[in-house]
Amino acid sequence: LGQWVNNQRQAQDTMPPDRRQRLDALGFVWDPFAVQWEEGFRSLERYRQDKGDCRVPGDYCDPTSGYRLGSWVNNQRQAQDTMPPDRRQRLDALGFVWDPFAVQWEEGFRFLEHYRQENGDCRVPRDYCDPTSGYRLGSWVNHQRRDQDTMLPERHQRLDALGFAWDPFGASWEEGFLSLERYHKENGDCLVPLTYRDPMSGFLLGQWVSVQRRPQMTMPPERRERLDALGFVWDPLAAQWEIGLHFLQIFCQREGHYRVPGTYRDPASGYRLGSWVNHQRRDRDTMPPERRARLDALGFVWKVR
Repeated sequence: LGQWVNNQRQAQDTMPPDRRQRLDALGFVWDPFAVQWEEGFRSLERYRQDKGDCRVPGDYCDPTSGYRLGSWVNNQRQAQDTMPPDRRQRLDALGFVWDPFAVQWEEGFRFLEHYRQENGDCRVPRDYCDPTSGYRLGSWVNHQRRDQDTMLPERHQRLDALGFAWDPFGASWEEGFLSLERYHKENGDCLVPLTYRDPMSGFLLGQWVSVQRRPQMTMPPERRERLDALGFVWDPLAAQWEIGLHFLQIFCQREGHYRVPGTYRDPASGYRLGSWVNHQRRDRDTMPPERRARLDALGFVWKVR
């Protein structure tokens, strides 16, 4: 039958009209390549119905028929300038993506949307891979940052609308500052212990504060001004002293005096206030006058015995 069908196609212009009419009435396909094209188009329609788009990966095979739809889609892109207008119109009506790089971009964007739904933000680590598919989303995100000045405005807008972090270091800094604001609101100061973790977000605020102290001379002035306005303590040694003073005041509020036992620890935090007090007594003659004056103003006991 295959050979007979080929013979009819070769003789379509010379065969008797009644035979051609009978073949047409049967739905005979005169162009064998048209048969293949229609098979691919039907597979693409099924893909769009299942996935909602025509962004077919290059190695995709139809799970129902095994048809290599990814290869067919690539062939259509290569032939887009020479294919019949009716085929192109049918593909356009289906939402076909002619640019293969656009397909790759849309694939990355879908994974970024999923990451945001799972994590609540778009701060994707550089080496992050999607745990289900293995897609290297971290690399895709880095490409977007590198190309932000040359990418299409429409893509830039879609990323902005998703809350994309163009500057990952800036986004991390803002997260730390928000956590510090919460700490200041709850505790009345910025004396954050090194091991402190934000109970709301899990952010390692103590480490973030330590990092801010290291580059204070090179950070943008706007950031330093915001930290200063919040009462940030730049000197870590001064911060430790202020933390001790803070716990000393808590002790006095609870006990009514400043006679702290040498082995005393704050019951809530475990802070070794007794050791801090002993250090102040030992360094009484060498400490800055301003600190001694503050302790004297509180009624600090320098000689316990």
